Amino acid sequence: MRQNHHHRRPSEIGEQEHVPRAHNRFVLPCSVCIIDSTIYPIVDWSMGGVQIVADPRMFSQNQELELILKFKLQDSIVEIPCKGEIVRKATDRLGIKLEPLNQEAHQLSMKVLDSCVVNEFANSQAND
Repeated sequence: MRQNHHHRRPSEIGEQEHVPRAHNRFVLPCSVCIIDSTIYPIVDWSMGGVQIVADPRMFSQNQELELILKFKLQDSIVEIPCKGEIVRKATDRLGIKLEPLNQEAHQLSMKVLDSCVVNEFANSQAND
């Protein structure tokens, strides 16, 4: 897991103005997003959204989706059902803004986040 702090100027991403993200974004290997039984790799995710690798021609801007975020943790696999809306389309990626999570989904997200932090700490200690 790593935080993704790469910020681009609005002209580079085709937006009219730069809007700061409300949540830190994280990269977690072995994570996928399932939409209509199709599996898409997750590029990065946060409590407020997810970026996936997908053909943007298959989706519409502002399209509402039901999705499952699936994360492989050290000792388990966590599936988080949620709803979202496509807010960004790029050459091979989609940005999906998640609707506020219900209590159970939020707790599962926190479990994933906690696992990420523990793994990040363990990896940093192993590299010293």
